[in-house]
Amino acid sequence: MEFDIDADLADDPPIIPSPTRVPDPTFSFDTRFIVFEERMTAMHKAQKKFLQESVTSMQEEQRKFFEEMRTFMTYFPPP
Repeated sequence: MEFDIDADLADDPPIIPSPTRVPDPTFSFDTRFIVFEERMTAMHKAQKKFLQESVTSMQEEQRKFFEEMRTFMTYFPPP
């Protein structure tokens, strides 16, 4: 079996060499860590805000309760 090597290669697309520079693996790690840290910071801020709003709401409810109890006690003093 005989074939022309040059003729077969002429039909193939050109071979593009792979890049010789290998990406720095620490760059990828650092970038991922920064993104992770930003997400954790955002979650922490959101949780802190939620807790502050919850405590403020509970304090307001407690204030209303004791105000109503004082009013109740003026109408119905203890024996």
